[in-house]
Amino acid sequence: MVYNMTNLTNTNNILEITQLIHSWSDGLFGTMFVLVLFVILFIAFKNYPTKSAISASLFITTVVAILLRVLSLVSSYVVVIAIIGTIASVIALFIGGDEA
Repeated sequence: MVYNMTNLTNTNNILEITQLIHSWSDGLFGTMFVLVLFVILFIAFKNYPTKSAISASLFITTVVAILLRVLSLVSSYVVVIAIIGTIASVIALFIGGDEA
């Protein structure tokens, strides 16, 4: 097994640190960050009905996923899945109404 022994003190800013962690985790850091962010936001929005909580959580997650894509921390698939999920949740919210 080959270990990456890159010196972390050579980084100059938070972007370089996150890109280094992303490369150490074989590209899973950004994807897991987006997933954990969605779960945290969903739990935070549980004061509202479930459909509203899912829609709000997915919208914020989509915005963050797009920003992370610009920084090359997530793949395009993550952004596409987030956008499709947001569109589907907003459609379900408007069509089905908002039950508690």
